Amino acid sequence: MKSAIRKEILNKRKQMPQEEVDAKSEQILNQLISLNLVENPQVILCYMDFRNEVKTDAIIEYLLEQDKVVVLPKVNTETNTLDLYQIEGFKDLVTSAMGIREPNEDLPQILPSDIDLILAPGVAFDHNCYRMGYGGGFYDKLLPQIRPDCNVIALAFDLQIVSELPIEGHDQPMSAILTESQCIKSMK
Repeated sequence: MKSAIRKEILNKRKQMPQEEVDAKSEQILNQLISLNLVENPQVILCYMDFRNEVKTDAIIEYLLEQDKVVVLPKVNTETNTLDLYQIEGFKDLVTSAMGIREPNEDLPQILPSDIDLILAPGVAFDHNCYRMGYGGGFYDKLLPQIRPDCNVIALAFDLQIVSELPIEGHDQPMSAILTESQCIKSMK
């Protein structure tokens, strides 16, 4: 069931025209700002968008302009986990073999326990704030390492919201899911 949901949502997202991705990503940034979701956290883990995910360049620029500590993940292929690096700008990024922009390994590493807020990607989400990723389990491994007061806000398009996802024991709800038209908050 998970693979069918993943395939369906990825296909829908892939068919979005670039202009629509750009416009809806801008709406999500405006929501982040208007709802004051990034005002108080100082150390913020974001991601670099890939394949029609919610675009994050403008979000990262905004966070840097607000003097936030911006942290980006990089897959560690030896441990199959995410290493976290502080960036000061897009000059600190390199393009991986997969075509994903990621932080240079020479940058300062940040511990998961130092993060105040996570802006997370994903494939599908439900109204109970559960997230389905790409199947690598990277965020499933990261989330147990963060502080209890660290909020995790998933960034998604409305078309990525489904009525209910199949949940496994290790799945944790996000604090909120932010789309171009709504902010779904967890009841946890």
